[in-house]
Amino acid sequence: MSEMDSSPFEPSPSQRPYEPTRPTSPFAQCGPPRLGILHLLVLTACVATYLGCGRAFRQAFAAVAESGTAQTVTFSPRPLEVAQGTLLGIGYGAALAGVLLWIARRWQGRPFPLHPGEFLLVMSGVAVAAQIAMWPVQWMIVAFQPPARYGLLTALSLMSLAIQASVWIWALVCLKTRRWRVFLLLIPASYLLLIVVAIMISMLGANVAAGNWSPLGVVIARLLVMGVLAIVLLKDHFAGARYPWTHWYGIATRMWIDGASAVAMLLWVLLPSSADL
Repeated sequence: MSEMDSSPFEPSPSQRPYEPTRPTSPFAQCGPPRLGILHLLVLTACVATYLGCGRAFRQAFAAVAESGTAQTVTFSPRPLEVAQGTLLGIGYGAALAGVLLWIARRWQGRPFPLHPGEFLLVMSGVAVAAQIAMWPVQWMIVAFQPPARYGLLTALSLMSLAIQASVWIWALVCLKTRRWRVFLLLIPASYLLLIVVAIMISMLGANVAAGNWSPLGVVIARLLVMGVLAIVLLKDHFAGARYPWTHWYGIATRMWIDGASAVAMLLWVLLPSSADL
């Protein structure tokens, strides 16, 4: 009966030409990418790009600060500054590579980010990309006179903050695990708490190392975020959660950035007048 119902003019499945199919939905292929040498090359290139751009614009900013005009001067950072910039540059370059991974995955029609560490990677990467994009604008703004300069720099900072807040809200909405949402809420809350404490200290008139309070506040905020992140990771471990390497790449990048920032600020506070370091 089945042979009588089939059309004699329709070719059999073995005779039909092969037609490659592509996923019509971004969720058709949800597997993580295989870690390869290309990822390491992109990571190295992004770190080198950030370090090179950072040095170039620091030299440009130093020229404007000295002469008030956009001209180049010889810029010779101290070894301590080179060490701090290298530590931070490795983390920022890794975050920048995460943005390229995000773009590549979406270009291939695959969902990214999906896991908490991937969201952290995108958040850090977007912040670094916005920082690099605004460096030339900051360089031109610094040449303005102080009244206009402060207003333009404030507007630029608010624009960067708005971009980072948008990505943060997106991650907060997409993540469904409660502990990871609490961790995301802690990131801005830690800095808001430090701002409130600084305002209270200034209102009480306490002169507690005013020049060192801001770096120490950053150290406290970074260490607080790292501690809570470690607790969340332990809860995931005991809950039996399993994640791909892209999740752990984002976690490692976030931990590196926070740890390097804390170390850099501690060195700034402990060695404020070490001209030879």
